[in-house]
Amino acid sequence: MSSEDELRARLHDDAARSTYTDAAHSIDVAQVISRSRGRRRPRMLLAGGGATLAVLGLAVTAVFGLPALADVYTTPPPYAETATPTPDPTPEPTPEPTATPSPTTFTVAIPADCSAIYTKDWTPEMKNLVLNPDGTNVGPNDVLGTTDEELRPILSDSVKLACYWMVPPEIQHGDLGEVHTNVASVSAQQSDAALARMAEAGYSCSAELGGTSCVIQQETTEGAYGESQFIRDGVWIATSWGVQLPDGYTEDIVAALFGASSETGPPASDVTIPSDCSGIYTKDWTPEMRGHALNPAWVDGPDGPGISGSNDDELMAVLTDTTVLSCYWVNARGPSDNGHVTTDIAALTEEQSADVLARMNELGFSCYAEHLGTRCVMEQQSTEGPYGESHFLRDGIWSATAWYSISPDGYTADIEKALFGE
Repeated sequence: MSSEDELRARLHDDAARSTYTDAAHSIDVAQVISRSRGRRRPRMLLAGGGATLAVLGLAVTAVFGLPALADVYTTPPPYAETATPTPDPTPEPTPEPTATPSPTTFTVAIPADCSAIYTKDWTPEMKNLVLNPDGTNVGPNDVLGTTDEELRPILSDSVKLACYWMVPPEIQHGDLGEVHTNVASVSAQQSDAALARMAEAGYSCSAELGGTSCVIQQETTEGAYGESQFIRDGVWIATSWGVQLPDGYTEDIVAALFGASSETGPPASDVTIPSDCSGIYTKDWTPEMRGHALNPAWVDGPDGPGISGSNDDELMAVLTDTTVLSCYWVNARGPSDNGHVTTDIAALTEEQSADVLARMNELGFSCYAEHLGTRCVMEQQSTEGPYGESHFLRDGIWSATAWYSISPDGYTADIEKALFGE
């Protein structure tokens, strides 16, 4: 898992990254300080207020050369115009975090027979291809669901079922193509490695049906060929095809294994958002916060922070409606402009998750697969200091963090671990 320092270094090294702070997209810090003044948001919203846990479409952005931030994205680093004295080196003690129970991951039993991975008979759409015909030289242990040399070893180590639509020996006319599907059970590390490789290899990946769908297609003089890959909750549906892949094929396998997708149904994993901020960390982050305290008493008062886990208006609107828990690392004595780390934990529907990821891509965030979810980050520089955002979405849970001046290494990764386990 990449550290936050490494992520920042990678963003700065990216040639496209330079567009974040060019003249067209630089941010007037004084203006956004004034803009943020007086903005007040409740620290905690009840989950019953319309936010429903749902299946998250895990999105992966295959290309890191993303467009520059839109002009509408005005990120306010500080949240108050006047600074207050720096707090004492020994801040108010923060309660020791309590252990968070390991979440129960939603698991799917992979069938032993190919007929069970479909909800219907696909023979009519396969144009004379037959499922696992006799007389071919392909056996049940052959791994044909991908042709990528780096993906095949991962798939070979975890494959449970091979379902191949092929031309039977008795048919001698024309090239009807083939459709090869493997269903595998993969660990979180294997899933991350596979998704990272797909992004590197140029697959087009997107949030779909509570998981990550990655496809690639090429045209040759002999016809089209490609792959359709889908990963969700430790299950990898790997399909390679030549000449044809009927519409809805992979989606049907997902429906057979996971059931029909519901925009407002339960989340893919049984993750409960904690009611207290200590539950979203595996350790006490006070030493890394430069004297700032977690949720000091003043954040609940009339001068509470007008900040959220994002500074983009569209993302803030979603957070306002869906946030279950807000955690502020701020000056223990009161509002100041000497930095903060603000995290919102929100519960999203599948549609909301897709919209959030699309907005981050539009803004030029760097998004990539991590911990069976999607991580999106950005960082900018101003005369007042560095500021940025770090987001993680998985299974209908959105960890949204906006920071100014302070960005502890490993902070978001620790939240991932606390909420979802190793």
